[in-house]
Amino acid sequence: MNELIYIPRNSGGYFSEMFHLLNFFHRCEMSNSIPIIGDYVDNINSGYERFYFERERGYKNSFDQYFDINKIDYNMKYDKNFNYPSIENIIVRNGILLLDIVVNMELRNYVNFLTKKYLILRTEIQKRIDDIYFEKFNGKKILGVHIRKTDRSRDLRYTNDDVYFNDIDSIINDYDGLFLVSDNYQSINIFNQKYKDKSFYVDDIKRCEFSDIVHTMFIDDDDRYKQGWDVLIETYLLSKCHKNIITTSNISTFAICLNTNLKYHYLDCGIDN
Repeated sequence: MNELIYIPRNSGGYFSEMFHLLNFFHRCEMSNSIPIIGDYVDNINSGYERFYFERERGYKNSFDQYFDINKIDYNMKYDKNFNYPSIENIIVRNGILLLDIVVNMELRNYVNFLTKKYLILRTEIQKRIDDIYFEKFNGKKILGVHIRKTDRSRDLRYTNDDVYFNDIDSIINDYDGLFLVSDNYQSINIFNQKYKDKSFYVDDIKRCEFSDIVHTMFIDDDDRYKQGWDVLIETYLLSKCHKNIITTSNISTFAICLNTNLKYHYLDCGIDN
């Protein structure tokens, strides 16, 4: 097999980089190559490295500290024809490729395959997800909602809580619990107060003010690893819900790719599967 080397890019949020990595793994599939992700380099202006990498943990790069590349099963093959030249995600309003993943089941299934083959969580992260799942989710019908505001604070579709409330109120009685995901603590408090009989969230997550962006707030913090840990925990738990209320977000999109049976309502376009 050939080797294909990944070059970090200047990204923002955690799952923005994950979709670029998945496109790299897609290229590995198409060329029958083994992925090589290089060591962290100080002068590379990569958001993924700057925001999430902790050299002191002893890993060679950000990917390596969250995922175990040594556990990839290269005998695992996708069993259907897949003709997309790229699955690269473009962060624009209602971006075509982002929307394709939401509405195109073929693409969603293929991204799911890539996550299962290449994104094998390190044991301590998987254990934390499993522990929360068995405590809060197991045996219950859970509605998940990702409340995205911070970097969309000027967009009224994201800042108007009634947009979320209307959707939640119409179906909440059909669910045993409401799982809240947000990177700002004001939203968590507002939604938790309104739905306090059913709502819950992961309480040890780093969150920020409504007007800030969490991955840039803690760039000088001594616990960058925790930022990646947090978003992985919340996203993988979102994927374990029975239905999600989602917006234009890599987190939401990644969650529905992790679980191709996950139902969702896509607020931006009114899409309901």
